[in-house]
Amino acid sequence: MKRHFNPRRIKKVDEAEKTVVINGAKTDITTTRLDLSRENLHELPDSLSELTQLETLVLDKNNFKTIPDVIFKLTNLTSLSMDDNLLTEIPEDIGNLTNLEDLSLEDNQLSALANSIGELKKLETLSVHDNFLKELPDTIGNLTYLQELDIFDNELTALPDSIGNLSKLITFRLGQNLLTQIPDNISNLKDLEMLDLCDNRLEVIPDSLCFLTSLKSLFLDFNRLTALPKNIGNLLNLDELEVNHNFIKELPNSIGELKKLQELDANTNNLTTLPKSICKLSNMNKLSLDSNNLSILPKNIGTLDNLRQFSFTKNYLTSLPESIGNLSKITCFDASNNKITSIPESLANIRKMELLNFDYNNITAIPDSIWSLPKLDTLEIRHNSIAELPENIGDLPVNMSTIQIGHNKLSGLPMSMSKFPKLRSLDISGNDIKKLPECIFEMKKLEKFIIDDENLSEEDKTKLNDHNIDLIEDPYRGRYMRKWRIRHRR
Repeated sequence: MKRHFNPRRIKKVDEAEKTVVINGAKTDITTTRLDLSRENLHELPDSLSELTQLETLVLDKNNFKTIPDVIFKLTNLTSLSMDDNLLTEIPEDIGNLTNLEDLSLEDNQLSALANSIGELKKLETLSVHDNFLKELPDTIGNLTYLQELDIFDNELTALPDSIGNLSKLITFRLGQNLLTQIPDNISNLKDLEMLDLCDNRLEVIPDSLCFLTSLKSLFLDFNRLTALPKNIGNLLNLDELEVNHNFIKELPNSIGELKKLQELDANTNNLTTLPKSICKLSNMNKLSLDSNNLSILPKNIGTLDNLRQFSFTKNYLTSLPESIGNLSKITCFDASNNKITSIPESLANIRKMELLNFDYNNITAIPDSIWSLPKLDTLEIRHNSIAELPENIGDLPVNMSTIQIGHNKLSGLPMSMSKFPKLRSLDISGNDIKKLPECIFEMKKLEKFIIDDENLSEEDKTKLNDHNIDLIEDPYRGRYMRKWRIRHRR
């Protein structure tokens, strides 16, 4: 049952007790923090003003449509949170709360901020994300002590020039708006460490952004950019750069100067080549280049010796440089959906490899050395042209739990595969296998085995039953081809 506000439930009581009864609970009038979240409130009584020493007021997840007037009498407030309400406006009296340091009005229905918000000279954090703000008042530039400004997920089309006055700003979230440009005076935000401009309508990033030398994280993904500023290399403290889902044709040479960069996500662009300078990013541990137009990787890509995750799926590579084997710390390597014809032997040097994906390429063989990678858990090499596996494969120190080798040209599996001690998932669908491989019956830990229905004879099914193995139709089967999973009975 929905609870309605009852003024009798919030009242001043005996002066000797110095308490106010709030929703049936006594609250000392000297309290400094009050949390009335999730109380279905839509108004507050004047008696709340008796809490003259209140510093923190939390009213999240209620039904307020405006900020109650009584709150503006609580002049000692330093923190006010009214997230997830029904606020449609902010009264101009908000400017009375001159001691406010933190104001959070997230997830409401605000279309504008009061001009008087500029009177909150002590404000350090302002969060209004997930509203319907179409513009910011010029007075926001008066908040010169502001360190964090979160306007994520609104409807802003432009920023006021006064935004350049927020010289103490450290975190600025502007993602998921409708911005088409960024003012040049953003360069005044010298202390800025995190700038999120993702999912806007930006076509150009001003060169002035390259003066933000304190910047550590920059998010420009999901925009309409065709290029990055030439001097992006000036951002010497940058450790995270996301530019995915744009139309960028090339990365500037200066990107090699970002010596502290640890993560670069440039997937889903129009990159055709990479600058040689990218090989100078020796601290990089995650590099994503998926869905571009790359046909070659730099010969010295192996100098990125701190790389742990490397993904370049959906490109046009036909080969990989031998130096790739120098990426000794790689754990996840995704080269799927290219035109690669062979796996470099040097990949066997990456002893920490856990996941290796070469799906959808033109590979004809898997080097023996790859099977022996000590930490390799998952090998995905579906949709290639592999015709056979080595007969001695069972003598190799294979530690994999998952092998996906469907849609190749295999006619069978070596019996020695039964020796794989950890194999739990095996996909051989879409091959030329005409009979259920005998080694399957010896794989005691196998939990998932995918094979085409047409390759299972009644004799095979009977044999599976005799070995206490159940057939389960695969819910992810193709439209015209039924596949089965196999499960051992326990």
